[in-house]
Amino acid sequence: MTTFQGSAKITWGKPDEGSNSSSFYRGVGTSEVSWGKITNPFFFDNNKISFVESPLPFGVKVGESFNLGNLATWNSFIDEGTGIDSVPMKVELDLDGPQEINQTFEFDLELSSTRNGAANGQSGGVYFLPQTSTNETFQYDGQEYSIDLIGFEQFPYFPGDEGNTALLGTRFYTPYESSYAVSLIAQITEVEVPEPAPEPAPEPAPDPSPEPAPEPAPEPAPEPAPDPSPAPIELPVQVGILNEGNYRNTDRVGFTENNFRDVVDTYEFELTKESEVNVTLDQLRQNANVEIVETETDTILFQSTESGTRRETITEILEKGEYSVRVYTEGLEKTRYRLGLQAEEMTEEKDSISTAKNLGILSSQEISELDRIGFGRGVSRDKQDYYKFSLQAKSDISLTLDRLTRNADVEILDSDGRTLLFRSNKGGRTQEKINETLEEGDYYIKVKPRGSAKTNYRLGISAEEVIQEQDDSKPGIDLGVVTPINEIGKRESIGRGQGRRRDTNDYYNFTVTSDNIVTLTLDNLKANADIQLFNSDDEIIWRGQERGRRKEEFTELLEPGNYTVRVFPRGNARTDYRLGITAQWPFIDDYVSPDEAFDFEVVTVDEQRVINEVGQTYASQTGRDQQDWFRFEVSQESDVNIDLRQLRQNLDLILYDDDGTTLLDDSKNRGRQKENINLPLDAGEYYVKVQPKGGARSRYQLTINADEIEPPVEIFNIGDFSQERTSYSNNDRIGLTQSGRNEIDRYFFTLSEDGRVDVTLDELSANANLRLLDSQGSLMFDSRNTRDTPEEVGQDLEAGDYSLEVFPQNSARTSYNLSVEFTPEIIPHDDNPPGEIIGELTQEYVREDQIGFSDGEDYRDQNDYHTFTLDEQKQVEISLDNLRANANVELLDSSGSLLKRSNNRGRQSESITEQLDAGEYRIRVYPQGGARTDYTLTVNTLAADDDGTPPGVDIGVLGSYDVNDRIGFTEGGSRDRADYRQFTLEQDSKFSLNLTNLRQNADVVLYDIDGTLLKRGAKSGRSNEEISMDLEAGDYYVGVLPKGSARTTYNLNMSASPVSGPIPDTDLGTLNFATDPLTGDGVLISSRGSEANYTFDLAETDFVEITLDGLRANANLELYNSDGRQLLGSSSNSGTRAEEIEVFLEADTYLVKVLGQGQATSFDLSVGLG
Repeated sequence: MTTFQGSAKITWGKPDEGSNSSSFYRGVGTSEVSWGKITNPFFFDNNKISFVESPLPFGVKVGESFNLGNLATWNSFIDEGTGIDSVPMKVELDLDGPQEINQTFEFDLELSSTRNGAANGQSGGVYFLPQTSTNETFQYDGQEYSIDLIGFEQFPYFPGDEGNTALLGTRFYTPYESSYAVSLIAQITEVEVPEPAPEPAPEPAPDPSPEPAPEPAPEPAPEPAPDPSPAPIELPVQVGILNEGNYRNTDRVGFTENNFRDVVDTYEFELTKESEVNVTLDQLRQNANVEIVETETDTILFQSTESGTRRETITEILEKGEYSVRVYTEGLEKTRYRLGLQAEEMTEEKDSISTAKNLGILSSQEISELDRIGFGRGVSRDKQDYYKFSLQAKSDISLTLDRLTRNADVEILDSDGRTLLFRSNKGGRTQEKINETLEEGDYYIKVKPRGSAKTNYRLGISAEEVIQEQDDSKPGIDLGVVTPINEIGKRESIGRGQGRRRDTNDYYNFTVTSDNIVTLTLDNLKANADIQLFNSDDEIIWRGQERGRRKEEFTELLEPGNYTVRVFPRGNARTDYRLGITAQWPFIDDYVSPDEAFDFEVVTVDEQRVINEVGQTYASQTGRDQQDWFRFEVSQESDVNIDLRQLRQNLDLILYDDDGTTLLDDSKNRGRQKENINLPLDAGEYYVKVQPKGGARSRYQLTINADEIEPPVEIFNIGDFSQERTSYSNNDRIGLTQSGRNEIDRYFFTLSEDGRVDVTLDELSANANLRLLDSQGSLMFDSRNTRDTPEEVGQDLEAGDYSLEVFPQNSARTSYNLSVEFTPEIIPHDDNPPGEIIGELTQEYVREDQIGFSDGEDYRDQNDYHTFTLDEQKQVEISLDNLRANANVELLDSSGSLLKRSNNRGRQSESITEQLDAGEYRIRVYPQGGARTDYTLTVNTLAADDDGTPPGVDIGVLGSYDVNDRIGFTEGGSRDRADYRQFTLEQDSKFSLNLTNLRQNADVVLYDIDGTLLKRGAKSGRSNEEISMDLEAGDYYVGVLPKGSARTTYNLNMSASPVSGPIPDTDLGTLNFATDPLTGDGVLISSRGSEANYTFDLAETDFVEITLDGLRANANLELYNSDGRQLLGSSSNSGTRAEEIEVFLEADTYLVKVLGQGQATSFDLSVGLG
């Protein structure tokens, strides 16, 4: 194979001015050509390209690539119209051989510029070779050769490439105001010589007698051989007006045809309107790229340079004008391709407030919009999309911006389209979210790209109307009176929801009517939740301190009065919970026998507990408390667990059958170990005895729960009762164990008409019971006599489906006879709806009656119905009083569906208060079990009270305010229980409130607009109330509340004056076992320097735990010695998470600092013994 030795150099020909009107250049015929003028004094030197050096003489074989030489460029900001479009590059090749060869080969080097920062983040100029082959050849040793350019070898200043690996391509990129160097790579190739023409056929033999030959015509002179043909020029494909239709074409690029390599395909098109243009290049077999060029200026506007065979895509907004698309390869790549062009006319929708897309009225159903933002350039770039939405009521809105491929932000603007309310501007492609509360009205959404970003997006938005729950603020849900026979339990959840809709407080109130040992428990937690107990003066008397999901428990002697419980999440916790409240009579010899046993009644899977003590000798009584008895029932066979714990000395636990004497099991561990009995028990009645070991005396906690074991059931279908069939009888057995113990015999029957049903269970040899159930399986009536006494149930029933159940008492086994008698036609009574017709409820309705009594024959009055109507929406109050035995009341709608029920125990009054729409309603009064009682039913409507519901009447911006009013009086048929007034502070202020001229006791409370209690004045009697504290700018409300049944006139005076500086220091007092814990609260204003200082004295050396919680924004906690110079501990969690410091301290004085972090917040501070 031939090897060439030689060298090369490059000079530049006369540039092509192209569309430049004032083209300026110099250096033609030299190794450096420059062009362009610069008038801006901040830039220097115009554009240039130079042949800077030739490598050492080369030795190269045919087809082998080699370096012709190195080129250097400088690219600057030249004046418009003074540049060039291309320049001839002349390669002078000097070869040694049998004869010296010196020949010049000419190639075009085209130049383009890019909009600064517009092409994939790169800027500067682009140099490329439209053709890499030439028709110029040379002879060497009898063979014809030519030279082909492969391209430029470069270290990338190249869109999408990074690193130090050299690249080879037919183009290179240069930055502005920077020099750049490349090497020009070529190869020598053999020129294929066409095959010679075939020899002509031989002439035929001469004719023996030929005619005389004509004179031969003179041969024409040979034509001169043509010059070598110039390199073929591939003209651009004319697409035409792209707005009139899409364009698609399949072609190939990078291939060599007729000794010339096609490295660029150009497509020209025109836009008659501003349009969004989409260019796709796909079906690639090797790498190829695509770019959009402005035809007039030959400026590259946009490029796509994906690696490998990945699809190339450009989507941009272009102004009206002429453009071209260039498809090109890099290096020696060659590939087939499919090119697609599409143009869509731009509209001004969503570009401004006036053209915002209206999403309409929001609801809980999310509205979703798909679009893109940031595409285009210059004034045509899509920089913002606007959407409008409306709210019909105060609502929590949830807005999401996602499916981002680049960074975009979102804002919510007020109805004027200018005032910014909320913004989300996270980095990168992170989903943007806004969860906030907005008042009724119109609003705008603004979506905008971050910087030069271009991205698709999905906008989603929904709204939930804000509803104030009863338990969100004090006094909360009324749980009624707590007594030893009235255990209170509540299952709820806390911490759920988002933003301002998050449930952060559940309040409950209860009443203690006599001195009782009260136990509060908070358990069944899935995350950390805390609990506080307030007395009637709104003072915290206990706070839970357990961590994580551990149960909170409080046991203490409480005096008669009203108490409030607050349940709240720790930090961002979300959890279900169970709140339990029980009471025990203190210091008496209680539950001394089975007849006086504490009755747990029916126990279930929910644990029931009693706290008591045994073994004490009381001076006020004779003898010693030697045993405590407890009774419980199991409704069906169950796994029963009984625990006796929290022992200080040794106690025993004993379980008896329903007679109180038959021993079933016991637990008699030593010392203070807990006692436990766990065993399966049949349905029935049982007794537990707790007794001290010897002279032991101890408090204890007794808990019982039962997990039901589903018993086997035998089914009997009686069929229909009617006038044709009126009786049924069956003999069977119950409680036997031949193939598993038979626990229940169930009889199903149907009444085809109303009538009376009498059921008898007799012929018993042991105790068995009887009950009647409705079609839903709910208990209607039962009979549970002792021993083998027959059981009877007689009741008037409506037509429908029912069932009877026969079941043994505990482990009893017996045969029986069941008989059913049906008597059609029930005698009408007022215990069927509609009952007593009240009519339209326009004034107070009072009815005195009886319930539960029998008429001496077959009828017992078990339901009294009263029907009333409302002509408009009203609040209705129903009370059931003057009871001698237990009776309940229900509120039903016109179809009989239950709306609300009041079913207190014993002779307690029943009460229902409900907001009702116009329509018909029913009241049902019924006895509890076999109770019989007189009663007084009162039904009334409550008048609207503008200032009775927080935040109350808005008095505007607070400067000085003074008003005389009254509270606690009955007005318009209902009692005025609260006066609320809302006010606004335009700047951080010193707030002062005085409540004076009281005739009876009234309290005053201060809340922020979210309902967080900031301060309460609750002095006794007619003492004046006052509140003075620093408040941040914002909205607040105050409430004036009567104490109990008090009625009084009052004077309310409030004022606010601008304030700055920290909240004054507060002395929390002395910390010891009697005062544990010390508490405080306050407000930090919107300043990073805002802080609150508290001091306390520690009586004895001990572990101390300091907690800061109840935060609405971030605040930190620090502990110092008394002079504030030595830091002893700190806590700085993020967000609204609680701060805690645990430290061992000696008896001394200490300083606690609550430090604001730039946002206003209220807080609760607690200092307790660890």
